[in-house]
Amino acid sequence: MQVAALWLAGMSLFDAACNSMATLAAGGFSPHPLSIAGYQSPAIEWIVIVFMFAGGANFALQYRVAQGHGRALLNDEEIRAYVGVIIVSTVVVAAFLTAAGLATGDAIRHGLFQVVSILTTTGFASVDFNLWSDQAKIVLLGLMFIGGCAGSAAGGPKVVRHVLMARFTFRELRRTLHPRATSRSNSEGGSSPKK
Repeated sequence: MQVAALWLAGMSLFDAACNSMATLAAGGFSPHPLSIAGYQSPAIEWIVIVFMFAGGANFALQYRVAQGHGRALLNDEEIRAYVGVIIVSTVVVAAFLTAAGLATGDAIRHGLFQVVSILTTTGFASVDFNLWSDQAKIVLLGLMFIGGCAGSAAGGPKVVRHVLMARFTFRELRRTLHPRATSRSNSEGGSSPKK
């Protein structure tokens, strides 16, 4: 499907096949020496964004959604965190790019492309982000320490580990601040706290 979409967007059939395989596998190798930036096509960039996002999401979850279990997508805490990281990072990067003089639409497209590419460890580039402000580059650097979802082609520590660390941290903070508090799960589950 991605091959056909890229071919219809103006890419040669060979380049479309090579870029498609490198996108979903999070390989990032493009036959063009300038990566996706060399094609100078916003349509190609949007297509690659969609498939990089899919390559960084949990494949088992995508299979369940394809089988008609759409609610699994909404109930999955990791995918919600994955989407949240992408949205927040894109807004921040786009704000820095807009402040640097880039048009809002281009700032959103390039920001989203690089955020998804770095987060999923795909490694494609739509622009030379080395020319961006230091603040935007720091956001991209931070994304390298997150990675994609578990069960995906993306590398990195994985979003689920960060979700679990955050959950554990908040639980320990709550227990430290309120050592005698009874949690809702304890009171409903029948187990009482030890005195």
